[in-house]
Amino acid sequence: MTNLRFDDRTIIITGAGRGVGGAYALELARRGANVVVINRSEEPARETAAEIEAAGGACAVCVADVSDTASGEAMTALALERFGGLDAVIANSGLSGERGRLNRGCAECRRSGAQWAACGP
Repeated sequence: MTNLRFDDRTIIITGAGRGVGGAYALELARRGANVVVINRSEEPARETAAEIEAAGGACAVCVADVSDTASGEAMTALALERFGGLDAVIANSGLSGERGRLNRGCAECRRSGAQWAACGP
């Protein structure tokens, strides 16, 4: 096991309410990161945040939809306001159904502000 630390680093993690995103959030907080927990549903996000805080970690919660440009701005603003900076983003969430990459082209994703989650740079 590595001893890599993230003390005083602020990391946004989308889809952090459960699954792989939740595991990222918990592990990075355990290693000293300030974690901004992003999820479309509030309850799973709050549950992840409660686990982080119970273990002594620092976090903030933002209920957001990564397909919405304003949500991206809100999560970034929260990281800056709460922790004074932003060091990394783990774009763990994706788009599915009618909003997913296979159902629309990258140009449409970019117009919606979701290119970083659905199409890459």
